[in-house]
Amino acid sequence: ILETDGRVNVIKYPAEMPVTAKQMNIPCENTGYPITVISAGHVNNSNLKLISRDNAWLLDELKANGIDDVGQVFLMTVNEAGQSYISAKEA
Repeated sequence: ILETDGRVNVIKYPAEMPVTAKQMNIPCENTGYPITVISAGHVNNSNLKLISRDNAWLLDELKANGIDDVGQVFLMTVNEAGQSYISAKEA
């Protein structure tokens, strides 16, 4: 579909949709709900405390992902399994 602003939007046919683990009867680990730790370069200290982490852990986690400054992060979440997701700000 060509949108009025010039972008192209794709709607897949049902037969082309990706299959899920549930549909394949593959057991998967429930990693829990993700908690936002950084949003738009700002640390949410109450959520950091909620996941029992501190600023030292946060800085180490960022450095392990090649990020030197909290201000470079658009979004960072941590789920109940301790897995983090980091999305850097676009330049």
